[in-house]
Amino acid sequence: MSLLSRLSLLQKFAVLALVGLFVAAWPTYLHVRDALRTIDHARMEASGAAPLTALSKVVQAMQIHRGLSAGMLGGDAVLATRRPAAGEGGTGGRHRAEAEAAGERVTEAMEAATARLAGAHIPAEQQAAWQQARQTWQQLEAKVAQKQLQQAQSTAQHTALIASIMRISDELLHFYGLQVETEVGPHALIQAALVSTPMLGEKLGILRAQGSGFLARHELPPFNKGVVSSLHQRAQELQAQAFTDFARALQAEPAYRSSLEALTQQAQTQVRQALELATREVLEAPELTLAPQTYFDT
Repeated sequence: MSLLSRLSLLQKFAVLALVGLFVAAWPTYLHVRDALRTIDHARMEASGAAPLTALSKVVQAMQIHRGLSAGMLGGDAVLATRRPAAGEGGTGGRHRAEAEAAGERVTEAMEAATARLAGAHIPAEQQAAWQQARQTWQQLEAKVAQKQLQQAQSTAQHTALIASIMRISDELLHFYGLQVETEVGPHALIQAALVSTPMLGEKLGILRAQGSGFLARHELPPFNKGVVSSLHQRAQELQAQAFTDFARALQAEPAYRSSLEALTQQAQTQVRQALELATREVLEAPELTLAPQTYFDT
């Protein structure tokens, strides 16, 4: 005799009720579990905002320091051939003062980022990479201040250091789950703001540094012209990618338009003007006559 046949009618209804309860509860459990995971993921993503913003500010300050350092070192080299006794005066002195002030801004940004990263409990590997970046910055800043580097060396070392900080940012993007966002609008915005735009900004920063240095020297050797031309082309490609990502975000999420559309258009105009200036005054100019400071500030 089966077990069910031994049960009373009331007991059978109780078993059926339990089965029904389980069947109803299982989808509810799955829904609640997924909702909690979504909330945890959103919290994780949000927690990455402060450290990633702090690292972005370090990169921006360091890009400015790189450009001013190139102008200072390139300008001083030119002045040295004309006026061996020149010290702090003239264009080189102005660039030096600005480079030193920019160096202080980098140090301040790095201290702020250090505090943010310490409170964010990032992986040990990224924390170690950050500490190495701080040490490298201190050494680089001292060499620039004492003019121990040539213009090209300074630009190359700045660029390598910035690349190392951007790698930390990239790793944190994955750590905070920002690269696996599934919603179309937020994903496109994350790609635009945290991936494409920083890469574009770095290429424009290198263009600014190299352009300032060559304008200070009033010459652009053929080999360097090829390098600058390739860099300019890469910046154009990243320009297209970045603003395509922004356009996708605005199309997928109309709510973004009120706060982002005007800023996106303004940024696109500024990028286009920067690329046009590099073409006109550096790549295609018969003679490099534009003042480095004017080029740097545009």
